[in-house]
Amino acid sequence: MTAPDALTAFLERYEERSNANDASGTAALFAATFLAGSGNGAVAVPNEVMAGALTRRSDTLEQAGLRSTRLTDWTSTPLGGGFSLLHTNWLMTFDENGIAHAESAEFPSTMLVHDDGKRVEICFYLAHGDIDATIARRTAP
Repeated sequence: MTAPDALTAFLERYEERSNANDASGTAALFAATFLAGSGNGAVAVPNEVMAGALTRRSDTLEQAGLRSTRLTDWTSTPLGGGFSLLHTNWLMTFDENGIAHAESAEFPSTMLVHDDGKRVEICFYLAHGDIDATIARRTAP
């Protein structure tokens, strides 16, 4: 069973690395290959592909005026064998960027994580909010 303290520390690292635009550090929190879920199903993503995608996403979010990402709430359900299901809620705060006004938006996600006693890593990630629509709206002239 994953200790709540280990999950808290893991989510704090995730938040810190996201706010530091640390793509490789954030990608290191994911399994070597993990599943990414969407409305189209699930796809296996190698970690090195994730790191590249996070770098591109960071640049796009900067253009959209992202100031910070903050974890506002989370719950966990232990599943056994070191696995836990996490439901998280993230508040993204955007500054005025010349195209869109300042605003905050919530983006929930679900993660299946595994704790082997040495590290916690994301095995499955599902974003529930449409961050792409928010980015498009905030960057379209």
